[in-house]
Amino acid sequence: MLERIDASVAAGDLTPQTDTVVFPVGINNFGPWGAKDDVNVLNPQEVREKYLADMQEAARRVRAVAPNVRIIIPGMPQISNGPWYCAVNIAPDRPGGVAIPWLGQVENYVQANQREAADAIGGEFIDIKADSIGHDSCAPDAQRYVAGVIDTTTPHYNLIGHPSLLGSQFIADEVAARL
Repeated sequence: MLERIDASVAAGDLTPQTDTVVFPVGINNFGPWGAKDDVNVLNPQEVREKYLADMQEAARRVRAVAPNVRIIIPGMPQISNGPWYCAVNIAPDRPGGVAIPWLGQVENYVQANQREAADAIGGEFIDIKADSIGHDSCAPDAQRYVAGVIDTTTPHYNLIGHPSLLGSQFIADEVAARL
């Protein structure tokens, strides 16, 4: 994300007149399995410390250009349903769940990191997860905000384990409501 801020400044997209910036950064801050920054994604404390440092640096870079900017950190939508992540969605309205109890824990600590980062940088946190309950990877096809891994029934998605078009629209609407 830090590179994107620098690119936005260089392109003239982030200026002293910029009034709001959204940091939509959660689980993927460190790339696949922490490869980008050599972060052990299985160590919640290490992830927390590096995430907070990254968000503080991001806020510093943004405010160096736009000192009065409002920074918003939207949380993530609910991905799992209790211990279940529906990784296989191939039969209409019959999502295939796999018990991955730690995924819900990861969702919760990522959300806690996002909330803490927003507080630390004087930003605003939007709790997307609470408002997306019932639209996780195990929801009926037309109500699902997050795709599975092998997925032929989630409408209009581009990337496994990520928001569908419906999920992306929901997140955008939640952010827009606060602008």
